[in-house]
Amino acid sequence: MRKLIKFRSIISFTLIFVLLFNLVALDSQARKDQSNPEFGNGMMNIDKNKRNEPKNKFPKAKDEPVELKTKRKSNVKEYVNPDGTFTLEVSQKPVHYKDNRGHWQEIDNTLIESQKNGYKYENKENAFKVRFADNNELNHLVDFSLDEDHWISFSPVGKFNTKGVVTDSTIEYKNFQPGMDLRYILDSDKLKEEIILSKIPKTNIFEFDLEYEGFTFEKDEEGIIWAKSATTGEIEFFFQKSFAEDANGDITFDAV
Repeated sequence: MRKLIKFRSIISFTLIFVLLFNLVALDSQARKDQSNPEFGNGMMNIDKNKRNEPKNKFPKAKDEPVELKTKRKSNVKEYVNPDGTFTLEVSQKPVHYKDNRGHWQEIDNTLIESQKNGYKYENKENAFKVRFADNNELNHLVDFSLDEDHWISFSPVGKFNTKGVVTDSTIEYKNFQPGMDLRYILDSDKLKEEIILSKIPKTNIFEFDLEYEGFTFEKDEEGIIWAKSATTGEIEFFFQKSFAEDANGDITFDAV
């Protein structure tokens, strides 16, 4: 069932989607650690995923390092070097996501032409799909989905005809309201939303229309909003508490 709500934020804010199943360390030892509630919800069947993974096959030695794709983890790459040694690359952010066969694939958030009617751009490869319209005259501006049954579409209240300008994995709507720019940034397994103020606005309240299907939402004492599957009750992602940052780089969570 689709639901339509109005989302209100005060002052400039950053809204961040974080897909928890991309942040979980997907190895058996990490899955046994139940001390951290964020990583202890059993959101993936690791044994099932491992059964789907191909068997390790070491490539023949070449003149340059060759990645061992079956050794991938969320934030790990492993290479065999020409001299027979191995190199392990560990990133601070996820660089891979699991496809529907349980195989690790490269994350590529480059914005390309969207195949969905009403939307202009979408990210290329990730566990989730984010689509952006040229503006919000005819559609919600942003469509975020895990699959056909789990999605959120949202847009600022008030129509505007400013067209988004894309740079790699960022789209920006300049002057979507007088003195305000709207920017979306795809970063690894996150979607960030920023409102940039170039002058003092007439109001410090910004409202968004939001329509969704397949989720329930719970807000905790720290202001984080957890999105759970309406069918399984499992956590799918969360909205980080929004914050405001001034021109000097000072950040406050009290203004939002």
